[in-house]
Amino acid sequence: MKFKLFLGSALLTNIAVAQQKPNIIIILADDMGYSDLGCYGSEISTPNLNNLASKGVTARHFYNASRSCPSRAALLTGMYPHQAGMGHMAEGLKLKPDNTPIESYQGFIPKKCPTIADLLRSAGYFTAISGKWHVGGSPMNQGFDQGNYIPGGIGQYFAVPGDPMILKSDKGDQIYSDTTQYLTDILADNAINSIDATPIGKPFFMYMAFTAPHTPLQAPDSLVEKYMPLYKNGWNPIIEKRFEKLKKLGVISKKEKAPGKPLNYAGVDYDWNKLSTHEKWFMQRTMATYAAMIESMDTNIGRIISHLKKIGKFDNTAIFYMSDNGGTNEGHHEVYNNEISKTPGKPGHNGGPGPWWGRVSNTPYRLYKAYSSEGGISSPFIAYYPKAFKQCNQIKNNYFHIIDIMPTCLDLAGTTYPQTFKTIATKTVFHKSMLPALLKNGNCKDTLSQRLICWEHQGHIGVRKGKWKLTFTREFYWINPTTLKQTNEMVKKWQLFDLEKDPFENKNIIEKYPEITKQLKSEYERWADNVGVVDWDKVNIWN
Repeated sequence: MKFKLFLGSALLTNIAVAQQKPNIIIILADDMGYSDLGCYGSEISTPNLNNLASKGVTARHFYNASRSCPSRAALLTGMYPHQAGMGHMAEGLKLKPDNTPIESYQGFIPKKCPTIADLLRSAGYFTAISGKWHVGGSPMNQGFDQGNYIPGGIGQYFAVPGDPMILKSDKGDQIYSDTTQYLTDILADNAINSIDATPIGKPFFMYMAFTAPHTPLQAPDSLVEKYMPLYKNGWNPIIEKRFEKLKKLGVISKKEKAPGKPLNYAGVDYDWNKLSTHEKWFMQRTMATYAAMIESMDTNIGRIISHLKKIGKFDNTAIFYMSDNGGTNEGHHEVYNNEISKTPGKPGHNGGPGPWWGRVSNTPYRLYKAYSSEGGISSPFIAYYPKAFKQCNQIKNNYFHIIDIMPTCLDLAGTTYPQTFKTIATKTVFHKSMLPALLKNGNCKDTLSQRLICWEHQGHIGVRKGKWKLTFTREFYWINPTTLKQTNEMVKKWQLFDLEKDPFENKNIIEKYPEITKQLKSEYERWADNVGVVDWDKVNIWN
């Protein structure tokens, strides 16, 4: 039987998306930058995701909530992070002088916020998770029927003798002691097993939340060695190659010039040629490991696709892919635990890509994870479902937010967002379905190109409306290239950008447009009051 799709209150007519409700898979990468996929300019081998992109839809502008927990809460609930109890992180904050929390920073999803799993299960779906949770509580209490999951941040990618990897599940702890097993492979295995557990006659919803390429950077040695030659000359040649490939792919305009340097407030641009031989090897292997982690994720996505084809479910499965935030500047040699003495990629190594390779990941944008600059909030995005979605198409004008995934999936499932959930009134929603822009005959020039989107995390603020982008950076930490020690700068600076003329946020024009600045600040303040933002300076005092 054909089913109907509802877009808001309007019935989408004359479209039969499928003979039955589609299966839905959401794939979320962890700490992966805008240009880390081949279809977004990278040199890293990602053939499976590239293939989905070539036969589906990608977007120039898909935004996340700048950091892991806030983005995951927004994805799962269709709410801004503060509305979903994740104004900071899942660990929560006690925000009042009497040491009691407030809902917008409590570190877990409020009962009044249904998750996408809650609503799809109500629509007849079997719901499962494999991977990182990190939004407090348990997915088994948030609408998921089955799954293996990591409750908080992540630990290691390999078990070591006497220290196994432990995943939670609906059946209890799952213990992995085999030191040859790799976490990314395990998560894909569990996803396949959950898909196979789908009751006959039911569609499935799979939340595939990979931990890659989040630190610690660890990967199979043979795969790491494959990438070593690519990074022997450091970061600047890779940035240049990615930038040119992005233009060739049409992701950015051919007229654009490379983003200005330096890409941070401190004015520090580390010179590859001044590194010692050992330091060069260390940093080369760091990025080779990062690339290996992304290729492994892509390979395992290919395994899931192959299995879906084998069991006859691939053709009726919609797949969405994105990252929870931009690339990170976390991790650098001789700063934390003398990591330079350990080998990147090996079990026990705890380093990350650092600000230099993080800059590569976020090409062509500036700054990193946790900031509201484009480098922190921009994700690659792929939507694949040939039965209904455009093919070989890139949406260039609209900009979407991770809160839009829920209503899009609900539309695909033929259901709607409820006004009440478990007898409690749901909160005001800001999300918009992406479906009109994704459909083969859809309209790419709708109001999503002029919508208001806001960000706030740890005092870093972002406001976008049409071509205008207002940001506030509270602080910036960087590594002194002489001492290799971390320095924190209190910046507290507002900046205004015209993203049509300056998509890489190089030229602050705040003094030229005081009225635009005033308007965006006013809209941000209304939004902040609505969703429950607390001034970060006050948060620090209370905590």
